[in-house]
Amino acid sequence: MSQFMKILALGVVAGCLGSAGFQDAFAIGSKSGGSDWPCPQRKVEKLGAAELQWEGPPLEGVKGWRDDAAANAIITTLANRRVPLDDAIKALKAYSDGMAASERAGKLTLVFAGLLDTVNQYRSTIISGIERFDKRQKGRAAEIEEEGLKLAELQKKADAGGDEAAKAEYAKALELYEWNTRIFEERRGNLPLACEIPPAIDARMFDIVRELRTMMGTQPPG
Repeated sequence: MSQFMKILALGVVAGCLGSAGFQDAFAIGSKSGGSDWPCPQRKVEKLGAAELQWEGPPLEGVKGWRDDAAANAIITTLANRRVPLDDAIKALKAYSDGMAASERAGKLTLVFAGLLDTVNQYRSTIISGIERFDKRQKGRAAEIEEEGLKLAELQKKADAGGDEAAKAEYAKALELYEWNTRIFEERRGNLPLACEIPPAIDARMFDIVRELRTMMGTQPPG
């Protein structure tokens, strides 16, 4: 049993759940991405070619990557974080080496356009999921805080009257409260891991773009 649960068992529930309560404890990093963004990392809604230091041809009008089986396959490999980056880069180099030099810029631009679109859709799903999770947790925090206040009242009744029914009611409520609090804390522990996903995606994209620049013979200014 955690120290927090030991305090609860001693009956000082109301003191544990003051006006700040769980909600303030959960609102880490909200200032970095807006009031509903719970991560300490800055919220980046969408990656752009300029932010990734793409120095190839403009992406406007570059379409059709879904209809190009080879391009689609390499995009899937590059976007899949389960594929180690080194293996993904090897696949990209093999793809690049297998084409004529005259078509390399166009083909790799098509790959980058498709990759950027694919990754932005994936990132959007992750970011929305983090925000939904945070909203649910804040709702549960309010519910748990209310449960804690009711638990304190039940304890008063159990201690004051010595009634066995009141004691049994308090014991049952305490058990449920401890369970709900433990689940809440375990779920909250998943948030830092989720918050690391968008930056990890971005770092992978920077590495891939660097390789694309090398293959195309372009480098960012300065």
